Amino acid sequence: MSGRWLFALAAALTLISVAHGGESDESVQAAAAEARRNASSATGSAFELQVARALGVQKTRLVQQCLRQHRLKQDSGLRLLIRLDADGVAERVIADPGSAAGDCISAGLRSWRAVTPPMPEYWVEIVVQARSR
Repeated sequence: MSGRWLFALAAALTLISVAHGGESDESVQAAAAEARRNASSATGSAFELQVARALGVQKTRLVQQCLRQHRLKQDSGLRLLIRLDADGVAERVIADPGSAAGDCISAGLRSWRAVTPPMPEYWVEIVVQARSR
């Protein structure tokens, strides 16, 4: 899937749109560009998959609750741009497009310990997809 990994969730819910959790378009674009650069190598792509799997294992309940509570539209999604520190702790999380569901997920992932990245201040992009069963 060319470096982008889909974290599929069971949910049937209505999109609420707000700005990227207070993030400027420029900061969202810069984070996304850095995540794409990181994922462009074999190591970066494999690492992104590790983070997606860790998110799926450790944070499925959080993500599902946020999607249900804030009614993310069925078969829609959002991307999470996550900057990990040297120890793999999420020091910044941006949900794009911004929404109440994305803000909820972002808040729940702050200080989450994922996987130790290849270098500090490492951006990854994970796609969260709301799906009906």
